[in-house]
Amino acid sequence: MGRKWRAVLGVVVLAGILGSAASPVSLFANPVAQTADAESATPTRPVLTDGADLAGFMDGLMAAHMEELHIPGAVAVIVADGEVLLAQGYGYADLETLTPVDAETTLFRIGSISKLLIWTAVMQLVEEGALALDVDVNTYLAATGVQVPPTFFEPVTLYDLMAHPPGFEDRNIGLFATDAAQLVPLESLLTDLPARVRSPGQYSAYSNYGTALAGLVVEAVAGMPWETYVETRILAPLDMTRTTVRQPVPEPLDADLAQGYSYGGGRQQPEAFEFVPLAPAGSASATGMDMARFMLAHLQLGTLDVARPATQILESATARTMQTQHFTHDPLLPGMAHGFLEFNFQGERWIGHLGDTLRFHTGLYLAPQHGVGIYLAYNGAGSSSARERVVEAFSARYFGDATPIVPTPPTVSAAQLAPFAGDYRSTRVPTTTADKFAGLFTTLTVSVDPAGYLTLSGIGLEPVRLTEMGPGRFRQVEETGVLGELEIIFHNEPATQQPVSLFHSRIPFMAFERIAWFEGPVFQGALLVVALLLALGGVIAWPIHFLRNRKRPGRKIRGGQWAYAVGSVTALLVLVYLVGLALVLSNYMALVFGAPPLFKAISLLPWPLLLLVIGMVGLAVWVWMLGVWRMGGRIFYTAVALIFAALVWQLWYWNLLTAWFLL
Repeated sequence: MGRKWRAVLGVVVLAGILGSAASPVSLFANPVAQTADAESATPTRPVLTDGADLAGFMDGLMAAHMEELHIPGAVAVIVADGEVLLAQGYGYADLETLTPVDAETTLFRIGSISKLLIWTAVMQLVEEGALALDVDVNTYLAATGVQVPPTFFEPVTLYDLMAHPPGFEDRNIGLFATDAAQLVPLESLLTDLPARVRSPGQYSAYSNYGTALAGLVVEAVAGMPWETYVETRILAPLDMTRTTVRQPVPEPLDADLAQGYSYGGGRQQPEAFEFVPLAPAGSASATGMDMARFMLAHLQLGTLDVARPATQILESATARTMQTQHFTHDPLLPGMAHGFLEFNFQGERWIGHLGDTLRFHTGLYLAPQHGVGIYLAYNGAGSSSARERVVEAFSARYFGDATPIVPTPPTVSAAQLAPFAGDYRSTRVPTTTADKFAGLFTTLTVSVDPAGYLTLSGIGLEPVRLTEMGPGRFRQVEETGVLGELEIIFHNEPATQQPVSLFHSRIPFMAFERIAWFEGPVFQGALLVVALLLALGGVIAWPIHFLRNRKRPGRKIRGGQWAYAVGSVTALLVLVYLVGLALVLSNYMALVFGAPPLFKAISLLPWPLLLLVIGMVGLAVWVWMLGVWRMGGRIFYTAVALIFAALVWQLWYWNLLTAWFLL
């Protein structure tokens, strides 16, 4: 899989099993594949317990990734069979002081891996009989003042929250904060829940709010703050003394917190601490060795040291349940366990979680069948693709079948594949808020190659070529011609048997729904460009015509002057708005800290723009009725008026027409 795909789709940013739908045509282009030259296979598999081999392998991988991706510092921890095989720091925790990363002492922000602490807490309370996973969460939230709205008949349960198909929309604005003063009590924050946009259990759509709700449930049932519960019931028993869920990191741990960096202009830029208002979803900071203890506890079915029952945090049956698949969009694809994401590397099942802030990227991966766990953490903004590449290489070296598979050439035509072509938008998108336009950046485009392959692409992503492996099932073909691990599967609308959803093997925690052609990035982007160019033309041409004709008498001339005046003001307003919007989108990630003043300012403009466009459309009719101007001038004015009207529709579609009231 291309590196940009890893970076974007290995997110951070999952109740029953959905059946596989039939293909719109019966296609079995590549049911048989052939192995590549046997000489390319690894003749002897290295032994994982060979410490020198493991250390050398990891040192080389980490050094290469850190140089390529401009990563200041990292930590890698590997456990197996109850032991820590490797715990190594790389690079620097702080470039100014040249403080090296230490697996024992250096804390990294672990982002959404924090969720595993909450899900462990939930399963502890289930074990004690205080919680039931299939009960409406509103039952447990009754005393908090927070209630999930009854938008759909089906209630939201802890089952839904753990696997991420409760049906909430996503939110991006305000996901992070720059100051502790911006943090509010969890109970207050969750009174404003995202809208429920689909019934529970239909599609997974990763939700930070869902995990925060579970944290509030823990508080309500346990009778203590969720932070206190995690500290006393999970961190303390596991001797995770250098892990905290508090923000900011309390003394004396704060002195050992790695500095987060972004890279640009050939240098590393230190960035401020990122506060997470939805704290249960991503507030924790931890050392590599503490995460080793957490991994070992789950690999050993709830017990850190089998010889010391006092360190048990879960009963073995509960731990097994937590590791069992609970939800998947298709039986042929990875899905979700109880809070754990599923991954497939080299044919091996892994469970775990990814963690992302803007500056820190982490990954926790467990292979229970091998008793192996890997934890990786980086303090560079561009490091998100490194973690998956490490686990891929690790699996290939120590577990997987290294024999490459060369697929047989496709036997289907482009016409047979045509039903799959189109745009598919992620279910993890804002729907009712002012940042709905995030959907443009989470849209995958499927196109058909004349040779009988599908091409999967998206904004900022390297295209991937896929070959059919069965009805509606496609697998990546690498540039070398061998099969890759990325798979996509389509499901169809039963009545029409046309593809309506796409599922991606690397992203079990979201689905992609088919959208109309006019909702996709190509049309939406083209409309913006055309509107911008016409606005430039109008701003230049119409004021000149207005000034030339300002002293000429006659009803026709006055009508044309009104059209020039309204058109000039409208074009100027369109130009100002689109330039402002471009500036906002150029630093889109800044929105996660809240709506910038520029966004709020330009959000005032769509309403006067709406009135002006209505005026332009009316005046376009008038100039035709009066017969003013030459034919070319009337056609140009009418075309601009209609494009501006389409732009107003576009602003309405993306909630930008009402953004002032939503921010």
